Formats: sequence, C-alpha cells, structure tokens
Amino acid sequence: MEGSKPYAWPFDGDLRPDNTALIVIDMQVDFCGKGGYVDCMGYDISLTRAPIEPIKRVLAACRAGGFTVMHTREGHRPDLSDLPANKHWRSKQIGAAIGEAGPSGSRLLVRGEPGWEIIEELAPLEGEVVIDKPGKGSFCATDLDLMLRCRGIRNIILAGVTTDVCVHTTMREANDRGYECLLLTALVMIDFQKDFLCEGGFGGALGNDLSHLQACLPPAAKLLAACRAAGIAVVHTMEAHKADLSDLHPAKACRGDLPEELRIGAVGAMGRILVRGEPGNGIVDEVAPIEGEKLLYKPGKGAFYATDLEPWLHSRGISHLLIAGVTTEVCVQTTMREANDRGFECLSATAMP
Repeated sequence: MEGSKPYAWPFDGDLRPDNTALIVIDMQVDFCGKGGYVDCMGYDISLTRAPIEPIKRVLAACRAGGFTVMHTREGHRPDLSDLPANKHWRSKQIGAAIGEAGPSGSRLLVRGEPGWEIIEELAPLEGEVVIDKPGKGSFCATDLDLMLRCRGIRNIILAGVTTDVCVHTTMREANDRGYECLLLTALVMIDFQKDFLCEGGFGGALGNDLSHLQACLPPAAKLLAACRAAGIAVVHTMEAHKADLSDLHPAKACRGDLPEELRIGAVGAMGRILVRGEPGNGIVDEVAPIEGEKLLYKPGKGAFYATDLEPWLHSRGISHLLIAGVTTEVCVQTTMREANDRGFECLSATAMP
C-alpha cells in the first residue's frame, strides 16, 4: 500500500448534480430477502442487509441534492434464453439453481418474479432509471452506458451488493469506459499511541522491540496524507480506559504475569498506563489527528466493541474501510474481523519492505 496514491475525487474537482449519478446495485429480494437466491446459497443475509440503512441515507441525500439516481437488478428472461450454460451450472452446484422456485415460490433470479424486485426500503421513485442486467456487471448486455452519456454523467457513486462481485465488476467496467467512480470509504488508524510506540511507554516497559512498530510510521503518515487529500473520512482509535477503570474487565486487568507497576492504571514513565488523557495515551506526532477527524476511545482490542464506531460509519453511508495501525495481529485484525461480521468491506494496509 505504500505505493498507492489516492487522489481527491473526482480527479479534476468537477462534481455537480448534473454530471454525477448514484447507482445502487442489485438491492433485490433475491439478494437481501429470506428465501431468495443468496439465502438459498446458504449465506448469512444479515450481511447483505447491513448496507440498507447507510444506502438509504446516501440515497436520500442524492435525491435531495438533485443527483441522478439509478438502480440495477440482476435477473434473466423467464425462458432463461439469456442465461449462459456455465452460470446456470454453477448455480445448481451451490443449491440455488437459477430459474427454479425457491422456498417462497419465486423463481430465483428471473425477471418479473417477486424475488427479482428491489426491496421496499430502497425502492426506486418514479423517473429513476432501473437497469435490468443478466450478468454481474451493469454494462454487459444493457443500455446503461447510453443512459449515462445521454444525461451527461461522468462521475459515478456506487453502492449495493455484493461489493466483491457485482459492485466491483460494475466499477471496473465503468472505469474502462472513462467514468470517474467512487465507493464510500473511511480510513481507520488503529492505536498509534505513545504508550505503544515510544521509549518510556508501556510497550517499551514490556521489553518489546519498538523499532518494528516505529518502522510503520513513515508509510502510515503517507497513507494518512493521501486519504486526507482525497477527502476520505479518517478515524483514530486509542486503546484506553476511564480514569476510575470502571470499563476495565477484571480478566484484562489480571492478564499476564506482570508486576503491579506494569498493570493498566499504574503510574509509568508516561503517566498512568492506558488511561484516557494521560501523556502516553496520546497519538504520536507523525500521524496526529487534525480538526474534524473522529477520535475513538476503545476499552478492548477491537474498535467496534463498546464504542459508537458502527453507527458513526452508518450515519455517513460508509461501507468500505481501509485499516492501518498497531499491532497487526491483535488490534488491527480484531477490528477487521469485527467489521467484516458487520458487513463492511475491509482492506488492511501493510507497508512492504
């Protein structure tokens, strides 16, 4: 990720309601509803339903702002004449044969069937374009490109399900056709605290080799600068406890064979260890927060446990997270797994030697 260079979107700053469209991908009963195609495949539909509320807010904002709104539906003709043999075969292997009736009686991924319809929460309004597509991408065998060009659209905001298939396929198709695309994203900077990274802090007192952690600061600073330049939302987390330690679980307080002077709350060289407001709990200067960026105190390893991170992200329509921090195998990976379980699409940023 050190070589990645995000940029301000759109590339030339030309963002207007008359040249920008929101495309909501495949928010259909077959993908988000009980007894639909995804449910028949055995997947947890709570994950495909997780984006509904944030998309609803983005949809309302785009409608209020006068932006073009489009919707897509994946489905096939009732006679399945537009269903490739290999796609039909694959669907049978996973127990959700396209064209056959699901538990609700609706034929899976067939146009005109109840499961093919867009869910009520995100239903199109009169005048909004609905693109019916037979594949994963929204440009293949459709008139989407023509619809966009006739409206003078060149910027596309994408949302929907599933991110790793239909949304990404559509985004790549659009990029190849010259459209400027955006997926709503936040950068989460995990625990870049003095207690973990600086001499005299908690990590150093435990005998950790701080050079390994400090080596990540230059690339982390570059990533942070690039995301700020691109207008990406930034969250900074700090593992920390209240001064009275009322949010410190006894199991965590007693974990490890540590002397009393190295326990959480004890007074160390940088103040009380892992306590909010103490010098050691501050974020290092190289990646220090700036005004407007969210600061998040967390009492555990994961950034979602006992915090307001999830509603904060949902309120901003954010469905994609770029995660960096220390340590990768503990707090970063815990946060990433929590995020995945909540339906966020995640990428861990790792500096390569």
